[in-house]
Amino acid sequence: MFTQPELMTGTNAYRATTTALPPRLSARRAGYVERTIVTSDGVRLAVRDYGSTGAREHTIVLLHGLCLTQESWAPQVRHLVRRWGNSVRVITYDHRGHGESTGADMRTYRIDRLAADLADVLTALRVSGPLTLAGHSMGGMTALAYLSRPAAERPVEPQG
Repeated sequence: MFTQPELMTGTNAYRATTTALPPRLSARRAGYVERTIVTSDGVRLAVRDYGSTGAREHTIVLLHGLCLTQESWAPQVRHLVRRWGNSVRVITYDHRGHGESTGADMRTYRIDRLAADLADVLTALRVSGPLTLAGHSMGGMTALAYLSRPAAERPVEPQG
């Protein structure tokens, strides 16, 4: 459950209401494989790999924002899978300390470390070919930090 603001009038000009979150995508319905990727510093990242079987024309990695999880991308994933079908591979994951991923030493919660985690995910999943990174808030900063790394530290170059 989450709290959503509701506009009111009178003395209670602002009130919070509780509504249910959208249902989780099931593996069967959404066609993803749940994976666990262990980063170079030992953190276990919860990953969903949509359309990972067979050759794909393009890979899209969706990076969530601070205090969110990969679930925040569910509507976009559904749309991408419905629109592009088997021609795309969509990858989402929970950043360290978020969702189903394990936590780590507080000193490792830095954007450059999140970029290294992204590189670890791309390497572990053997991503190749055209790649698009899309990030919300902290996820966008992660994508930019990944792009600012030396070429030798970027296993895949985004395109498109």
